[in-house]
Amino acid sequence: MGRTMAQGLAREHNVIAHQSPAAQEFGRLIRTEGFKTAVAWQAEQFG
Repeated sequence: MGRTMAQGLAREHNVIAHQSPAAQEFGRLIRTEGFKTAVAWQAEQFG
Protein backbone atom coordinates (compact mmCIF):
# COMPACT_ATOMS: atom_id res chain seq x y z
CA MET A 1 0.00 0.00 0.00
CA GLY A 2 1.39 3.37 -0.97
CA ARG A 3 1.72 6.37 1.26
CA THR A 4 -0.98 8.31 -0.61
CA MET A 5 -3.45 5.47 -0.32
CA ALA A 6 -2.68 5.01 3.39
CA GLN A 7 -3.23 8.72 4.01
CA GLY A 8 -6.52 8.63 2.12
CA LEU A 9 -7.76 5.66 4.12
CA ALA A 10 -6.66 7.29 7.37
CA ARG A 11 -8.60 10.44 6.46
CA GLU A 12 -11.75 8.43 5.71
CA HIS A 13 -11.49 6.43 8.93
CA ASN A 14 -10.97 9.62 10.92
CA VAL A 15 -14.15 11.15 9.50
CA ILE A 16 -16.16 7.99 10.12
CA ALA A 17 -14.91 7.72 13.70
CA HIS A 18 -15.67 11.35 14.55
CA GLN A 19 -19.15 11.25 13.03
CA SER A 20 -20.30 8.04 14.73
CA PRO A 21 -23.14 8.29 17.25
CA ALA A 22 -20.81 7.14 20.04
CA ALA A 23 -18.28 9.87 19.24
CA GLN A 24 -21.02 12.47 19.11
CA GLU A 25 -22.36 11.36 22.50
CA PHE A 26 -18.86 11.34 24.00
CA GLY A 27 -18.32 14.92 22.83
CA ARG A 28 -21.71 15.99 24.14
CA LEU A 29 -20.97 14.46 27.53
CA ILE A 30 -17.62 16.24 27.72
CA ARG A 31 -19.30 19.57 27.00
CA THR A 32 -22.24 19.12 29.35
CA GLU A 33 -21.11 16.77 32.13
CA GLY A 34 -17.32 16.90 32.06
CA PHE A 35 -14.48 14.64 31.02
CA LYS A 36 -14.69 12.19 33.94
CA THR A 37 -18.35 11.47 33.22
CA ALA A 38 -17.62 11.00 29.52
CA VAL A 39 -14.80 8.56 30.23
CA ALA A 40 -17.00 6.62 32.67
CA TRP A 41 -19.74 6.43 30.01
CA GLN A 42 -17.20 5.23 27.44
CA ALA A 43 -15.88 2.53 29.77
CA GLU A 44 -19.44 1.37 30.47
CA GLN A 45 -20.29 1.23 26.78
CA PHE A 46 -17.12 -0.34 25.41
CA GLY A 47 -15.41 -1.98 28.37
